[in-house]
Amino acid sequence: SEEEEGKKKLLNLVIKADVLGSLEAIIGSLEKIRHDEVGVKVIGKGLGNITEDDLGKAEAGHGTVIAFHVNASLAIQESMQTKEIPFLRYEIIYDLINWVKQELEKMLTQEKITTELGRAKILAIFRTDKGAMTTGGRIEEGKVVKDARARVKRAGEVLGEGKIVSCYTGKQEVKEVPSGTECGLRFEGKTKIEVGDILEFYTVTSKARKIVFA
Repeated sequence: SEEEEGKKKLLNLVIKADVLGSLEAIIGSLEKIRHDEVGVKVIGKGLGNITEDDLGKAEAGHGTVIAFHVNASLAIQESMQTKEIPFLRYEIIYDLINWVKQELEKMLTQEKITTELGRAKILAIFRTDKGAMTTGGRIEEGKVVKDARARVKRAGEVLGEGKIVSCYTGKQEVKEVPSGTECGLRFEGKTKIEVGDILEFYTVTSKARKIVFA
């Protein structure tokens, strides 16, 4: 529906093919792509070589011109370059559809995955700087790793968050500290940590999402 299309990010295409059977097969394959976030819109289609009219449609709709078993004259190619209209030629439908799929995947927002690592109780504040603190704590559960994110909790409330830029056991800087160990933690963030606060450590990673065909 029009309303659904309004919310989607669309890949606009002008498709030209040599024969009707190919054009219908390509459009049929594109119509099988179903996704709530991205979609394909055919803003122009027809048979034969690329024309000025095709360029007009592509330019107006910020689209890509796709030629399937057809060509573009040198004048048309130069015109596309001047107007910065993307132009692709394909001989195999599978390759064309694969390209569309990859373009749509680039348009998807990345899925963020949060992994909880562990928590520490703060036993001492060694140093306070602008936007950073060096604290001493004991890992009560799980572990802490360098560059982990940290939530600062006091009496069960989250006061803010920051990042653990370094961990120490004794004077030694380490990459991670396991449960049951006392350690030094260099915290970067706006929140002022106090003795007795709990730090919860976690990481966030981005995962590329995939397009599925109906």
